[in-house]
Amino acid sequence: MSSSSLNTLSNPINPEGLTDEEIIQEIQEIRRRNNTYWMDSVRMCFELAPSRARTLFSKIKECDRRIQELSDWLAN
Repeated sequence: MSSSSLNTLSNPINPEGLTDEEIIQEIQEIRRRNNTYWMDSVRMCFELAPSRARTLFSKIKECDRRIQELSDWLAN
């Protein structure tokens, strides 16, 4: 992990002087880490309280479905 990636965990990104590609790469790195944290949280929930995790996961899925609908609307 680059030192700039580590800095963005605690400091706001200052895109001044960064190219679009550098900003996109930084977003990709942050999303990669966040997805790992997200999946670790899901695993923990299903280990500790599977029934509650399924209910929560169902709500998350519904929110994702709505986000997809809105995204489709914007894209078209």
